Amino acid sequence: MDPVCSEPWSYSEVQTFLQIIGDEEVQRSLYGAVRNGKVFRQVSERMAARGFYRSPDQCRIKCKKLRCEYRKAKLQNEQSAANRKTWKWFNLMDAYFGHRTAFVGLEGEFLSHFQKQEMQCLQSLYIYVYICICIYIFNWH
Repeated sequence: MDPVCSEPWSYSEVQTFLQIIGDEEVQRSLYGAVRNGKVFRQVSERMAARGFYRSPDQCRIKCKKLRCEYRKAKLQNEQSAANRKTWKWFNLMDAYFGHRTAFVGLEGEFLSHFQKQEMQCLQSLYIYVYICICIYIFNWH
């Protein structure tokens, strides 16, 4: 097996990666999964079968970066018709993921797994701060 590539991703490599990530089976495996190492190992193996050698971690990071860019472009385009953001992967990402709430993040109507975790963390933080303030006030008097 060839060594894992550490160079920037080529256009055809990203295109192949998105086709693999866009596969319905891969999407089902990723949706709601907290531990997705196994899924990205399979993605890495499928990339290698097509001649692109990337580690599972490189695939995971690339997926996160692409999703982040897609969300930013999607949000900006929804907010401003005149100031639309263009991005070379937008149409392909939108075709694969535009209908998925985990990728789109629709204004709080549907929350992705990570958004739910963030909300839970914030709620825990607020409760902790509230308790600390109460303890401080009651000990002060």
